[in-house]
Amino acid sequence: MDRTKGERFEIYNLGNSGTVMLKELIAAIESEIGAKALIDLQPEQPGDVPQTFADTGKSMRDLGFAPSTPLAVGLKRFHEWMLAGEAVKQ
Repeated sequence: MDRTKGERFEIYNLGNSGTVMLKELIAAIESEIGAKALIDLQPEQPGDVPQTFADTGKSMRDLGFAPSTPLAVGLKRFHEWMLAGEAVKQ
């Protein structure tokens, strides 16, 4: 960041650096909530990308942060948070 230009913030990518296939994510969500997804397969859309991942190098370097929560654990925690009504309160 160039502090001479007055920036007062940093942007960090805090995602996981591993990739998860969409079908794997759907299966994990189905498993967590105990319901099957209604899937409407569509052709590839403009802007769709074949693969994405988070580059967490900056967050590791500056913050000492490295993702460590497995997908199933994160989904469980998120689901519990949603069920507790915490999402609505914020």
